[in-house]
Amino acid sequence: MTCSNIRKMALGLVCLLMLSSSTVLANYEDDRDYPQSPYKLEIVEYDEAKPASGEGRMLSEYPNIRIATDFQYLTAGTDAFKTYIQTELIPSIVDYYQAALKIKYPLTSPITSTASSLCGFTTPDVLKNGGVDADIFIFFDSKDASTGDWEAATTLCTVSSGVKRPIIVNIGINTYYIGTADVDTNPLTNDLYINILAHEFIHALGMNGPLYNYFVDADGNTLTDHVKTVSISGISRTVLDLAPLTAMLQNFTNCSTIPGLVMEDNGSAHVARRWFQWELMTTAGVLGTRISFVSLGFLEGTGWYVPDYSYAEPYHFGKNAGCGFYSDDIVSTDYPLEYCTGTGIGCTEVGNGGGYCVSDSLISVGRVVTAQSAFNCQNPNGIYYVPFASEQVFGRGLNSKCFSGNLTTSKTATEVQEPYCLNATCVGSGENTVISILWGKTQFNCTQEGPISLLTYSGQFNCPDPQTFCSTVGVNFCPRNCMGRGTCVNAQCVCDEGYQGTDCAFTA
Repeated sequence: MTCSNIRKMALGLVCLLMLSSSTVLANYEDDRDYPQSPYKLEIVEYDEAKPASGEGRMLSEYPNIRIATDFQYLTAGTDAFKTYIQTELIPSIVDYYQAALKIKYPLTSPITSTASSLCGFTTPDVLKNGGVDADIFIFFDSKDASTGDWEAATTLCTVSSGVKRPIIVNIGINTYYIGTADVDTNPLTNDLYINILAHEFIHALGMNGPLYNYFVDADGNTLTDHVKTVSISGISRTVLDLAPLTAMLQNFTNCSTIPGLVMEDNGSAHVARRWFQWELMTTAGVLGTRISFVSLGFLEGTGWYVPDYSYAEPYHFGKNAGCGFYSDDIVSTDYPLEYCTGTGIGCTEVGNGGGYCVSDSLISVGRVVTAQSAFNCQNPNGIYYVPFASEQVFGRGLNSKCFSGNLTTSKTATEVQEPYCLNATCVGSGENTVISILWGKTQFNCTQEGPISLLTYSGQFNCPDPQTFCSTVGVNFCPRNCMGRGTCVNAQCVCDEGYQGTDCAFTA
């Protein structure tokens, strides 16, 4: 059964973000439905505070969102898995959203339920025994679905009778694909899991097709005419015209006629990968995916939340690409940062590592580099898969960037295109921008785009355009602004007491 068919049957179910089974650190996913029966979304009366002054109210006047979690139905999986989910993974995501989001209609009484069941589960005990003081309640369950192609999925159980904001939500986790991770041996796996579940949280908060007609304006009035069907290059697509996200997208792409946020065709619960590769809310791109202004802008567009955009990660797929980028008649070679040609190895658009140039059914206009874990610059084991390992830098938080070339130590050897993970520093500005790169202990500069010779090697090193690199891939940042658990200082997280890791995602 497809996701779109399920949504025709009930309001609650949002299809998951799904990984290819080839490797847990692959970057591409398929969208699959969560294998449970659909359940009716209930509209329940809750006590909601109303904003005092609508659009003119300052960000600081709104309270941060309160997210309560429950693990009563986290029954499948090992004890180590349950401990990891309850004490490491989910709390870090909760802390991120509680820091990144303020809420315009907070609840003024506890979340309770007198229903016998919610989303097909017996109502969690805590909701029947006094409830929880929160603005949204998310309860988790786990299944070992080895024959399924899903990792996690979100089902909405109840929304408020006022502004119809989600109040009680279920998120299911497949233990066959999601396991455990720790700060010392597999922080990248934890990073991948964060992105998978952070994606589901945004489904829980509002990116769910049936909720779109409930969105409100600055005064709490239900929006109209914001869900559009727009023909783009002859294809009818669902577009969400949400303030201020549409204006941000127009400014980002340098195109004043972009109609809004283009959604994927399969039920409109994900943003279209054709234009938003590497964004958290596409159906793909887990390792290296960014929680960008697009995700946070969508949440603001619901009218229910006010995001702090300092928690948006750098994003540049299609930046300043112009209106022509939205045509299916584009020439992919005109967008070398976004697209690749051939079938060889290159660097991903976000610069986090190397991968193969492949076709993608959801990006019909060009091929893209999809990263491989072996070539990921943050993978400490990457040194075992690459040539010139002693000259490269692999490891989490070392700010290593991907470059490419076909260097060899022998004049008679075959020159093969390879990715290189190297430390780089941007120096100067404007036309005088230079990329200072370390090859082992040797420093050299890229002053303009094009191949250069390097030391005594045969072959060439490919210099990117310094101005483009230094405004996109070369920008260092704190992942997810340190999860709301630390301070970002010179693009490095200084974790609050009790937390550790490059992104402060682990408890100390």
